[in-house]
Parts: sequence; structure tokens; C-alpha cells
Amino acid sequence: MAAAIYTCHGAPCNKPTYETTLAPAPANSMPGSPYTILAIGDSAIWGNGLLPEHKAVTLIGRKLVDVTGRPVHLVSYAHSGASLALQTEAMADLPGGLNSQRPTITEQETCAAAEPVALHPDLILLDGCINEVGALHVAGIGGTTADIHKDTVKYCREPMRNLLTSVTRDFPNATVVVLSYWRIVSDKSNPFGGSGMVSHFVDRMHAKKTVVTLNRLNPEAAKRRERLGSERKADAAKESSPGWWDNSTEFYNTSHACLSWAIAAASGGPSDSSDDCAPPPANDASKTKKGDRLLMAVVPDDPRFAYGASKTHEWSLRLKFLWWVWRKDEFYGERDKDCRQYYKNDFNGRDGCEIDPIAHPNVLGARAYYSTVSCLLADAWEMPGLCDRKR
Repeated sequence: MAAAIYTCHGAPCNKPTYETTLAPAPANSMPGSPYTILAIGDSAIWGNGLLPEHKAVTLIGRKLVDVTGRPVHLVSYAHSGASLALQTEAMADLPGGLNSQRPTITEQETCAAAEPVALHPDLILLDGCINEVGALHVAGIGGTTADIHKDTVKYCREPMRNLLTSVTRDFPNATVVVLSYWRIVSDKSNPFGGSGMVSHFVDRMHAKKTVVTLNRLNPEAAKRRERLGSERKADAAKESSPGWWDNSTEFYNTSHACLSWAIAAASGGPSDSSDDCAPPPANDASKTKKGDRLLMAVVPDDPRFAYGASKTHEWSLRLKFLWWVWRKDEFYGERDKDCRQYYKNDFNGRDGCEIDPIAHPNVLGARAYYSTVSCLLADAWEMPGLCDRKR
């Protein structure tokens, strides 16, 4: 769905990239006005590669419908590639799944505040700043950890505080949840996508050969060989890809601290005036109590959930040359049509467009955000039925 550009208060604005109303089953319908959820942000909030029904914002809305029996109206201005505040490109009119820097997330907020349909949201979901830092650098392709740290502080700290200050001013009755970023790459990541059939086949063959060899040895020799083999494998991994995941770790930790700082500052709490981000304050926004308005959703951090790991929560690279490892995301077909339309004469741009969901939350990743946000709201809104997890 394209976000049509129009003018509001003399400035360019965009219409929502995704809008729908979720209705309860007639037997479960309860009296009351619909809830409204407003989403602004980048590809993570948009749900790159996901069908509409699997996007985190939809899952959260559906849970609210099921628990309350009231309709939920979803309005999303989020789109892939959005920067938080940086404006170095022209305003774009593209579908939500295609990369464009603008409308920035700050501009999305301004547009939403001018629209009657989104004027009184009960819940606002937002994120932002990874595109200024550079998603490829965060994934370990170029840049240093020092660069990542400096840019994360620069682009995630004050710009997020400014956005949250505007959000709380323009939407005084809304609960606001900032989605913290996930760990993109870890020491468990496989650059070729560990969840694919090729990696699985190689792992199985290696394991079978090892077992056969060990069975020929006495138990003590087997234990010794296994220990030495593990040590050599670990050393080889360090030598072959030293610190591939370091940039991701730096961004994960620093962005978490900076977003926590921004929430504390926008809430009127103490915030240091240094050029860095202090550690998350004692009243961590990821720990919620009744009535809290500014919250942060931090999904479980398990290195096995990272890109190409055994339990990855991210879309893997689609390998055209290995037809038996296709790995298409859910929305590939629809996005491919848009890629061909908007990158008609730009083959490099079209190829990048087709694989854009790489390392974004897949169905499992979206459910992790849904679960985390729902449990935050269960406490803030005193609706225990929203949280499915044992706590």
C-alpha cells in the first residue's frame, strides 16, 4: 500500500501505509468505543516480510480485541528505511515495504497528529534510529565498534527524546511503547543462514562422521578427542570471523541504554547531560507498573535467536542459486511486484529490494515483540489477560 503524499499545515505529509479495523466475534462483542493503535517507525514496526496478520502491531491489536471484546482500529505510518529524524533525501511516495528515508519517523508523528482518524490513540508503538546508524554496519559489514557507539549515541539519544516529547504533547492520553532493537548477529550466527537445509545437512554429516570416529576409540580417548576438537573448532571460528558480531553487540547495548535515557528524559526524570548514554535508570521502562505511559519493549535476548542461528527469529538471505534453499519471506510475492514497478530500470536496486527483509524479525520475531508488548500493557492497563507468559 503506497503512502500518498499530501499537504498539511503547509508541509508535506503522508497517508497511513497500513490501516485496518479488527472486530470481535459477534458472540464475544462487548459495548464500548473501539481502541485505536497508532504505529510510527521503520521496517521493524512496519513488519518487513510479514503478512498483515502476522505483523506485531496486528497481533497486539487482535489480543486486545480478544480480551476486551471491543474493536481495535490500527493506523500505521511506519515504512521500511525510515530514519528517526535525519533528512538528506526528498519526500518519497512508496509502499511501506520499500526503503525510503522519508517520511522520517518524526514527520510521521507530525502527520498522524494532524489526522482526525489517529488523533486519539490509546496505544502508540514506535521505534527508530537504526537506519541513521546504518543497518549494514550494525550487521558487521563495515564500520567499527567505536563508529557504532558514536553514531548510536548521536542518532538514538536526543532525536528519540525529541520525538517522545512531541508524542506525549500531541497525544496526551496515549500509552507509548518504544520497541528496542533486537540482537541482529551473535556468536551463534551463520552467515549463510544456519536454519537452512544446506547448513543442516553439513552439520548432520559432520556430527555423523564425528560419532563414527569416536566409537572406534576407548572412552577416555573419546572424551579427550571431543574436548580438543571443541577447543580447535572454537579457535578456528575466532580466527575465521573475529568479532563479526561485535558491531551488533555494541549497537544492541548502546541503543538500549540510549532509548532508556530518552524515555527517562521525556518522562521528566533525571538524565545526565554528558555526550554519552548512561546505563538504563533504576526505574527501567521495560519494567512496568500501573499507569506508566512511556514504556520500552525489550524482547528476550538469546544468541540462538540471532541471524542464521539455530532458533533464529530473523529472515534469512534468499539464495537464488540454490533452488532447494529458497527461504522466501511471507510477503515476497507482493513486494516483488512493487520492486519491479518502482525499480523498473534499476536492476541492482530491484535485487536489493527483493531481499530487503534479511535480518528483520520473522514470524517468531514478531511474536516475541507481541508477547513483550502485551505483557507490558497487562501491567500498565491492569488487564492480566493480555499477557500469555508465566510471570
